[in-house]
Amino acid sequence: MLNLVRDLNPDTLVVTGDIFDQRRPDEEALALFHDTLNRLLELGTVVIFLAGPSDDFRHLHLGARWVRDAGVYLFEDATQVLSPLSLRGARDSFDVNTWCLPFPKTTELSRPDEHPALFSHSLVEKVVQRLNPNEVNIFLGYAWAQDAGRPEELGALVKPGGQPLEKRLLDFFDVSALGGRHSPHSLGSQAFYCGSLLCYEAESESPGRSVTFYDILSKGEVMVDHYPLRPRRSLKVLTGSWEELMEKGRELRSDDLIVLRSDEFDLTPEQRADLRVLGPNIVSLEMPALEGPQEEERDESVPLLVKLFQKFALESAGKELSPECLELLLELEEKL
Repeated sequence: MLNLVRDLNPDTLVVTGDIFDQRRPDEEALALFHDTLNRLLELGTVVIFLAGPSDDFRHLHLGARWVRDAGVYLFEDATQVLSPLSLRGARDSFDVNTWCLPFPKTTELSRPDEHPALFSHSLVEKVVQRLNPNEVNIFLGYAWAQDAGRPEELGALVKPGGQPLEKRLLDFFDVSALGGRHSPHSLGSQAFYCGSLLCYEAESESPGRSVTFYDILSKGEVMVDHYPLRPRRSLKVLTGSWEELMEKGRELRSDDLIVLRSDEFDLTPEQRADLRVLGPNIVSLEMPALEGPQEEERDESVPLLVKLFQKFALESAGKELSPECLELLLELEEKL
């Protein structure tokens, strides 16, 4: 990606979420992030970050006032989309109105039960009413758009009760660059998901990762190019017994990302430790759940959130939750 920035010399680089896949990245990840950001700024590129559902900018150490002066713009509040960021390219004589929509926080929703996708949709409708159609307008958003499918990685945006952004809304913008999907996806001539830079699931024969380059020449005249990327690390999913996982793990390249799925529930702490040191990039060690009640026998009055916690407790501790714990969880879930 850095080589592309050096060769293409863009005015702006946009990351439409997620920056990290967890709210608190470790020190090594943060150091790499800051080193990359500094190299981008040294190339004279303005950088825009939109928060995804797992991003918390408080933990990125970018809160100082000098950040914006250096050319970094952070969007973590979904209502910021109502006030466009005005940008002008170094070779241009016109301004670009940049409407930036991060993933809505729970605290921003007008009701506790409001769906994030519905909230995003209502905000974009307001943007369309505000923008000047005679000016250059681009939309940047972590959003689930119509015809984008229902990929699992979009998470809370595609749970039941949501509504995707209608393509008619995107038609009001000269460019729509969206985040949320791991793989590239086109919604038309000027609306794209570029995908992520890294692997998050096992790679298949389908198109991999990419960077999308938009050259805005004037109002209504935009050139779009896609630059495919091949991640340096592949994600491998290994299944089998402890002995099989150990054998398979030793045969892999040390820089692969590895998910280990054991067929055995009763691995000892020593066996788990042996598996975790197979390589430096073990993503997770998964074990089968104990046999619980069949789905049709479960009490349908128990909410899904509580069911998931029951399953988590069963897999972690190897026993069912007590009636007292279950009652407390039901009370908490009702309040939430």
